[in-house]
Amino acid sequence: MEEIKMTNTTMTAVNPQVNEPSDTPVNALVSAAQQATGNSPTPVNQTLPSSAILTAPVGLFSKIQQLNQAKSQTQFQAQIGKSYYIPAVSPGTYFAVVTDGVFDENATTKNGKQALLILTWTVYVPQHNQPEQEVELKQYYYKTPNQKAPYVWLLSKLLGYDSKQGFSIGDLLGVVCTIEVKHDQKDNGNVYAEIAQLEKIQLDDSPATVSF
Repeated sequence: MEEIKMTNTTMTAVNPQVNEPSDTPVNALVSAAQQATGNSPTPVNQTLPSSAILTAPVGLFSKIQQLNQAKSQTQFQAQIGKSYYIPAVSPGTYFAVVTDGVFDENATTKNGKQALLILTWTVYVPQHNQPEQEVELKQYYYKTPNQKAPYVWLLSKLLGYDSKQGFSIGDLLGVVCTIEVKHDQKDNGNVYAEIAQLEKIQLDDSPATVSF
């Protein structure tokens, strides 16, 4: 790809494979092509040699000057605030079901390589006078024997036995729960939804009524 160098009068297109730019003006090249063929000139961007001098549009520099002056105007000084992640699930209690899972034995994290299980939950968020909205919520569980870690206490409640004994992702798919969602705000301002508590439930074929 050619590199374009721009000055207040010219732009130089330089091919990295050519040591010196051509001294032949583009207009002269085009005129020579016209005389040789008797045809109208091909657009310059299709007839340039590997290295050539391009004349910059006259109006470009005046436009840049106008824009530099406009930067001080009030409407261009207004600051656009930072963008923060806000989860789609508000704090509260919901029906949810595990719908997907991925396990990575050597996931790259800020603490180095760690075994990581990512579960996708479908959360049913009530809507006013409408059916519940299905919202996907991903939760991250780092493999550890620590009894206080969600990998142990939360997954054990999902499985119905100690997760440290081992399990398959298939054992978690389709497990229905009521979950309590809380928000956790990080130092960078982002807010994440986390499952703080859950209760595994067994549904009949008919719609369930559960008191929260």
